[in-house]
Parts: sequence; structure tokens; C-alpha cells
Amino acid sequence: MHPARRSAWAETTAVCPHCQVAPGTPCHTEGIPLPDQVHARRYLVAEETAA
Repeated sequence: MHPARRSAWAETTAVCPHCQVAPGTPCHTEGIPLPDQVHARRYLVAEETAA
């Protein structure tokens, strides 16, 4: 899967345990959104959700 698609998939599928945001909400660092990026832990949650 293309990295941008993988980021979008993880963002729409899973919560982010790192920054505590709900699915559909972009990850952030100190309140600054991370465009087209998600934290690594969010990928793990998305993969667990899909399994």
C-alpha cells in the first residue's frame, strides 16, 4: 500500500494512543497537526482492528 494511503487508512480506522484522537482526526504533536502522517502506534491499532 502506498504510504499516503496507508496513513489515510490508519487515520480513518483507528484511534491514536499517542495523541488520544478519535478515528478521522489527524494526529498532532503539541497541538500542531501532522499532515499526511500518523504515529506508529496508530498503525498498530489499525492493523489490530482490521484483523
